[in-house]
Amino acid sequence: MDLASRGARGRTHGLLASKRGQRPLAQSRGRARRFFTSERYRKANAMILIDFLPPPPALLARVLALRAESKGKPMSSVGPSWHSEKTLLEDPEIGALVWASFESVLTAAARVGLLPAATLQAQAWANVLETGASHRVHAHPGALVSAVYYLSAGSRFVFELAPGGPSTYLKPTAGLLVAFPGELSHYVEPHEEEAFPRVSIALNVRAAPKKGEQ
Repeated sequence: MDLASRGARGRTHGLLASKRGQRPLAQSRGRARRFFTSERYRKANAMILIDFLPPPPALLARVLALRAESKGKPMSSVGPSWHSEKTLLEDPEIGALVWASFESVLTAAARVGLLPAATLQAQAWANVLETGASHRVHAHPGALVSAVYYLSAGSRFVFELAPGGPSTYLKPTAGLLVAFPGELSHYVEPHEEEAFPRVSIALNVRAAPKKGEQ
């Protein structure tokens, strides 16, 4: 089942088409916003949190400028694509804005127990998929929480809730925020839009190494 894209002021746009073998997600309320969580798969550590925040124009402008300035870094994508270094949080122009954009879903992740009360480290990077590009099935080992902020609409983002078992997906719109356990396998279907690329910012949050550890 599609994880419903979110509208401003917590308005739900509704559920889209379902796929065979997929499961519905239960709805829960946060203090300020509503989030969809995969209660059925809580024991499998497959909780997914969603919010919506209209993307500031400065974020998209900066990401496209960075793409024009560098060749980017290879990642799990297939086809014409570009990925920044994992240093967007240190970017002097948008670093603080990137972190603030993820605040709601990270707060929700802490509330439901995905993020412990411990010292954490985070890395963020940009992804730009051109027409026909996709992401292979992958996960983010070691990340307590991974999150994505969509600056433009694009192809479906699919979660594999269990190996060989059910899956669920979302159809990104500009402003969609999603957070999930880093160990949850996921992939991106080929981007079909020709007028504009699929642009997103991804974030990984990890526990900081203990003193003396690398």
